[in-house]
Amino acid sequence: DWSSDVCSSDLLTIKKGLTMKKSFKKRIALLFLPLITMGAFTLTNDSGQITGSVFLTKGESFPVIVEYFDIQVSDPIDGVRTVDVSIPIKRITTENWMRDAHMRLSIFDNKYKTITFTAKTGYELKEGSVLLDGILTINGIEKSHHLDLFLLKDKQGLSVKGTTEVSLENYGIKAPGMGPMKVKDKVKIELEIHIPQNKIWS
Repeated sequence: DWSSDVCSSDLLTIKKGLTMKKSFKKRIALLFLPLITMGAFTLTNDSGQITGSVFLTKGESFPVIVEYFDIQVSDPIDGVRTVDVSIPIKRITTENWMRDAHMRLSIFDNKYKTITFTAKTGYELKEGSVLLDGILTINGIEKSHHLDLFLLKDKQGLSVKGTTEVSLENYGIKAPGMGPMKVKDKVKIELEIHIPQNKIWS
């Protein structure tokens, strides 16, 4: 019947049109969805470095180097992620074995094996300044701490740079040393970490 053939042809055209629309919408969704729902990921010392500088009252300084760290960035929940940083105390060095031994025996409480920082953030992974307000825990003592970061995009992903200062007194740590060899209260911390492109989904 001619009319039924026309109807079938029209239905087929409509179905094709709907399929193409769905396919187009799906491609658009797949293009933008990862920017919103990028999954959890982990960064370690293979991704960059965390270093510090300890200053003496007579003006000299010595380095503090974090040989290993673990940064866990969670899945977003309602647009908010949790950032957890963990640093084993035994993997911190001042490049001097006597200082290291003193640091681990006298400065850090042996009951607490790690330094941790935890923060929640709604910032997207894109270029610009990021302020992380979180909790820094040293020797089992928790204190509010903020971390200023700057993210810069490159061909391989995102470079993350930041600086902060940690007060020894805030964590019940007596500044070691004496006279001109005494350590100042504030320790300057710098970090430079790279987030690979395959973790950004941009």
